[in-house]
Amino acid sequence: MFNRAVFLEDTNKTHPIMSNIPDIRDKIDEFIDYDKSLFSKALDDVCNNIVGNSMFTLLMMNLPPNKKLSIINIGPAEARTGDQLVDQTGSSYSSTNYAVKINPNVYDSDGIGIPDRQYYCIDEKGNITLKLKSLSGSIFHEFTHCLHHIDGTMTKNKTRDMWDSEEERRTISGYMEPGIYDPICDNCFDLYKFYK
Repeated sequence: MFNRAVFLEDTNKTHPIMSNIPDIRDKIDEFIDYDKSLFSKALDDVCNNIVGNSMFTLLMMNLPPNKKLSIINIGPAEARTGDQLVDQTGSSYSSTNYAVKINPNVYDSDGIGIPDRQYYCIDEKGNITLKLKSLSGSIFHEFTHCLHHIDGTMTKNKTRDMWDSEEERRTISGYMEPGIYDPICDNCFDLYKFYK
């Protein structure tokens, strides 16, 4: 079961600027450029999750002055490559322009990833397992990388293997180093969504 009180306590320890967590959805358009017809529902889902809402609040608070984030639809460019959907890029974060790149082609109309596109997660028993991607989960994941970049805590990926990358381990599981855990992570996002 998701423990909201522990989440808030951990968030305040790891991100001390978080004294309260406002409802951020009404402010998203002020600091993120995106195609509303493609990404509004997924952004609603992220903001309706306390972990996602907290992540966007931190992004808004840490964003450099006069900068905006963006969500770029890379679907048309990926489709032109001729690659099968399973081989197309699904999502990524570009630190050079604060952009989350999303390929909507790899998600169905409900925002669920195609069966061949799975990602690692941690189940309720603490086991590493595979799970279908979701558009809202991918947006959350990539903007969490953006948060680490903006607050200066992003680590360089030395490998494409997720579990050899400190940045991917932190973004997926919250693990930073012994005794330090970041509650703004995929694991907490999923736990809140399924066990609130």
